[in-house]
Amino acid sequence: MSRIDPRTALSRLLAAGTPVSVEPVPLQEAGGRILARSLTADRDHPPADMSAMDGFAVRASDLAGAANPPAAEKRPAPIRLPVTGEARMGQPAEPLPPASAMRISTGAPLPPGSDTVVPVEEVESGPEAIRILHPAAGSVIPGRFV
Repeated sequence: MSRIDPRTALSRLLAAGTPVSVEPVPLQEAGGRILARSLTADRDHPPADMSAMDGFAVRASDLAGAANPPAAEKRPAPIRLPVTGEARMGQPAEPLPPASAMRISTGAPLPPGSDTVVPVEEVESGPEAIRILHPAAGSVIPGRFV
């Protein structure tokens, strides 16, 4: 088999092809076909911000001071936040009160007022409160694990 340059290969392919007409088909029969035009969704999915991790929904602003300790301190101080409830997949969440956390499952909608998820691996949790031991700068970025 001899090699040919890409332009020659493309022109041979285009010459061998036969244009086809556009035809509407049900989605169940569309496998193996090529779209004639772009397909767009008629609504957002998921319909709300969702948690990508099991953990605690918080406001990043409630953690910001700990991530930027004074220069004299080597490590940020732990942050204690009361746990005010739980957000579960498939259920609407109650609003998150300021300076608090809410348990959240993977796939659950974020409670109104929260903007960040702290993974369960990054906290010490008790029945009524969590302690975020060493909040890193990356853990206070709004939208983390959302």
